[in-house]
Amino acid sequence: PLNPTLARCQADGMRLHYLNRTTYRRRAEPEFLQALQQQFGPAYLLPEGGTNALALRGVAELIGELRQHTKFNAVAVAAGTGGTLAGLALGLTEANYPARAVGVAALKGADFLRAEVAALTQAASGRVLANYELHTDYHFGGYAKLPPELRAFIRQFETDFGVLLDPIYTGKLLFGVLDLINRAHFAPGSTVVAVHTGGLQAWAGFGS
Repeated sequence: PLNPTLARCQADGMRLHYLNRTTYRRRAEPEFLQALQQQFGPAYLLPEGGTNALALRGVAELIGELRQHTKFNAVAVAAGTGGTLAGLALGLTEANYPARAVGVAALKGADFLRAEVAALTQAASGRVLANYELHTDYHFGGYAKLPPELRAFIRQFETDFGVLLDPIYTGKLLFGVLDLINRAHFAPGSTVVAVHTGGLQAWAGFGS
């Protein structure tokens, strides 16, 4: 059966094709991508998570938009594939803006994302950037896991601030950011911007 997100995609006209796990693991291989072009092309292939060097350019534009609204010392985002975090780091670098990009991993065992982000920023800018950090302790058991503590936090956050967070990414992001603030991770007086990346349709899969 389709999860709520895929059901919405199908309802909006998307045609879904299923892969077995062995084939899925080949998703980045040139031969596999060429086979997709032969089967469905000519087509523009969007990578998993929408993440590649070109995508970073789009995310980087967010820095200019944020600067129109406020001065900030850090900009935080949830991390799944690392593309948004890498794009923010790139945007800060290109704007020569003295702030850090902060990533909060939504999945368990996400240390590998550090290498992914480094590779993405190098592909987009020609160098590895050092103006970002990744926190991997706020996964709450793994990707799409919603234990009672996290659910309660999301409900309380909406009560306090009138903003609904999604159960997969931004709930963990804001929990992590507030915990880091409480632990004095950021310098006193710092302004930390947290980016809400959407995903509210995911609630349909959690019975609330």
